Amino acid sequence: MLILKRLFKVLIFILPISEAISEVGSEVSSEETVSSQSLSDLLSSIQTLTGEFTQSLMDANGDVFETSSGSFYLAQPNKVRWVVAQPMSQEIVSDGRDLWIYDPDLEQVIIQPYNSELIASPASLFAGDAKGLGSDFDISSTGSDLQIESFVLAPKSPEALYQSLRIEFQARIPLSIEFTDALEQTTRIDLKDVVVNSTLADHLFIFEIPPNIDIVNHVD
Repeated sequence: MLILKRLFKVLIFILPISEAISEVGSEVSSEETVSSQSLSDLLSSIQTLTGEFTQSLMDANGDVFETSSGSFYLAQPNKVRWVVAQPMSQEIVSDGRDLWIYDPDLEQVIIQPYNSELIASPASLFAGDAKGLGSDFDISSTGSDLQIESFVLAPKSPEALYQSLRIEFQARIPLSIEFTDALEQTTRIDLKDVVVNSTLADHLFIFEIPPNIDIVNHVD
């Protein structure tokens, strides 16, 4: 279940997107304000997002010790279908209210209410609660290189589970997400074949439970 837990953490982290930067704290430097506004502008223009991903987990020396790949579909608000094809089939689906975590190998699906507070920061950055963005993170950006814009968010709290978070865009399209945890392990998610604001059917975000599997239901 270790891989599933890591995937779940990452998946909630990248849940859609435009609500995430709706408010920015006022007590920040002018540079941070500009960076926050630039990031907000990029994110708020995205209503749906689809593509493929490759996720790599690296140790403190930068050596990759775990990889996974698959496809994703995201839509506002908080709707997601995240499908892992390799190395183990896994699927996470949210309709913005409920969350299904399906592991075919275990023949099990876990159902629980979607709640951005389930996952520690920086999950709230993309899960709809951005009220403390400016006060919780130091935000900086780098100049564009080959149309690549990079934003770094550093938690201000010493108790944060993440040391840093980096988001890259190329020509206003999300390119990669990378974050380092308190154990100095880095997770990098590279995105490809990304399509922004295509029309996505509602049924993509409803999980149809297969027959004859174990259901763990935490929804009241």
